[in-house]
Amino acid sequence: MNLDEYKIRYRGASCRHGGRKESDVGNFLDFSANVNPFSPDPILLELIGRMVTDKDLFVSYPDSSYKKARIAISKNLGRGIGPENIILTNGTIELIKLFCEVFTRDEAIIPTPTFCEYERFSAINDANMIFLKYGEMIDNGVLESIKGRIEHERGTVFICNPNNPTGDLIEKDDLFLLSEFLDENNHMLFIDEAFIDFAPHETSLELVQEMKNVVIGRSLTKIIGIPGIRLGYGIASEDIISIIKKAQIPWSVNNIARGIAESIGEFDSFIRSSVDVLGSERDRMLNELSKIDGMNIRPSSTNYLMLHIDGVPSSEISEKMKGLGILVRRCDSFRGGDDISIRVAVRNSKENDALIEAFKRLYG
Repeated sequence: MNLDEYKIRYRGASCRHGGRKESDVGNFLDFSANVNPFSPDPILLELIGRMVTDKDLFVSYPDSSYKKARIAISKNLGRGIGPENIILTNGTIELIKLFCEVFTRDEAIIPTPTFCEYERFSAINDANMIFLKYGEMIDNGVLESIKGRIEHERGTVFICNPNNPTGDLIEKDDLFLLSEFLDENNHMLFIDEAFIDFAPHETSLELVQEMKNVVIGRSLTKIIGIPGIRLGYGIASEDIISIIKKAQIPWSVNNIARGIAESIGEFDSFIRSSVDVLGSERDRMLNELSKIDGMNIRPSSTNYLMLHIDGVPSSEISEKMKGLGILVRRCDSFRGGDDISIRVAVRNSKENDALIEAFKRLYG
């Protein structure tokens, strides 16, 4: 059998993520992954402890409708979002994959640099890829920037809001105007709100009630710190959710993740306190790092900062920081990123101090 056709189809299907790798042998402070450093919430540990003593966790299939979880999430979200507007997924990545399988036709418009999975699954589904520069889109306006790039009668547009790795935030009113325009032009809009807890006033949840071409992705991976468990969900009109569900494999969300979703409201205090501390620490880090000559830091609405030092390649920063026991994320691993920028997560005060001192020692 000749596999060349399949090799061609999947030739661009690769995606690099942050986080410590197996090759990172040693005791490192990991600033390369933007996961809540205060995890796990004691409430989460107690909940999982109760679940793992229940035989049904192991021997019973999850309820494939995840009804209790969807009800809990809808109550937690409010804003008129009902259980029928929600689909539970194995992390936001499963939702992105399903969205592309169902809706990606003809073209996919993606501002860069951003989360690589939008490109990966769009490419697998044979979309004509159209890339914008995030900075230019912010400067010129999201609607005007995308208006000029539509080439086909059908397509999809991806917006990470706030964006990873830049930290840029697009106002919800601008996304509403964009969704109206895209609806008129037979394009779907995917809004990834994985980091919206840091800017809750700019959530686009209201669009779900008004627009039939919008899917919003949410993740619990980052904010409650469960990347090893995998839990996300999508929010859209009832019609869109019913279509996406038909493409989803049964039981893609395991019983532990399901149980966490059913108790989502119990983590509100942990999330709020984490956001408050991380927001304060982010501002402190920005202030301290800005004192270094040549340091340029992009304003951020998230728990990470994108920065560069004049004349210093990101490869040098990465290697020197690793020599001091600190891992950072090089932004040349993102399409549209450059070879001078890095992304650093915001962690607890002591660890952030170590990062600041390392930068000052190397470049101060």
